[in-house]
Amino acid sequence: MRSSHLSLIILYNRSLLISFVSFNLLIHSGSPCLPGWKHSGDLSSVLGSGAAPDGDVDAIVGMIIFVKVMEANGIPPGWAQQVSDVKDWADKSCTQFMIDNTVLSNSGSHRLLKLGTCWGGYEMNGNNPSYHAPGHYKMMRDFQASIESRDYDRPNSLGGDNKIWNEKWNMLIDTSYKFLNTAQCQSSQGSGLVPNWALVTEKDSNTLEAYSGSFSGSGTPQYEFGAEASRTMWRVAFDAAAYPEEADDQAVPFLDPLYQKLADGFISNPDESTVFAFEENSVSCTIFFARSLASTDNPICLPTGTQSYIHSFFSLLIFPFNQF
Repeated sequence: MRSSHLSLIILYNRSLLISFVSFNLLIHSGSPCLPGWKHSGDLSSVLGSGAAPDGDVDAIVGMIIFVKVMEANGIPPGWAQQVSDVKDWADKSCTQFMIDNTVLSNSGSHRLLKLGTCWGGYEMNGNNPSYHAPGHYKMMRDFQASIESRDYDRPNSLGGDNKIWNEKWNMLIDTSYKFLNTAQCQSSQGSGLVPNWALVTEKDSNTLEAYSGSFSGSGTPQYEFGAEASRTMWRVAFDAAAYPEEADDQAVPFLDPLYQKLADGFISNPDESTVFAFEENSVSCTIFFARSLASTDNPICLPTGTQSYIHSFFSLLIFPFNQF
């Protein structure tokens, strides 16, 4: 069981949640953090030690949503301790994520996601576009900002970065988008796709650029929009859906080339019997719908009421975050 599956456990299965929290507290002596990237099916042991940042952010966001739903709707009898434990666990996991899974650039102006505690980063250390989850980082930022008191101190200095924690998160978000824009295909066709794996270097304090070299993992080739790369679109679509008021700044420009490709394959049909000319796979529909959420107009002839339905659908998937 990957750490990314934890978000579903937390939302839907109380007994597994309690088991996981108890297991975590046991092996970390009361100092919660994500214990490993892969566990046995019954959550009794760690099968894969170390961090997997892509799965970790999914698990942490699952914990955050769980806590905020409970706080907003009233904590059921018998759940108070579990909610408190998960809240503490999520907060400390956010802190550990920033410390262990990100790396500051030489100029101190960029904070880049790593691929794990001990690998990934700039240049030949390698990186992966699909690991970057700016919407998740915004949620982690806002969640930590909502914590009124802690039983530990978050370190102010991380690799020479003395920024306050909100600014650390903002730097990570901005750097992630710079990396994604660097990795994104900018060919004359403007496909907007990204590869499974990419290399990047810091050109100056304001700019990242592509770095030459070969790098791959998980049995996927570097220069392919494959099993790894396709997750990238879900990551950015999540940001656009969760933070629509900020979408025009970074998420929309990234999604626009893909969105236009989908628009080019769209059939405007007055009787609404045929909506899409392109194959309706999960990735394409997610980009199309999430990008539509950020639009105040309806540039493509969507069926009447479709955008309202889409917005309601995403709102159910991503808890309204004014709860912070």
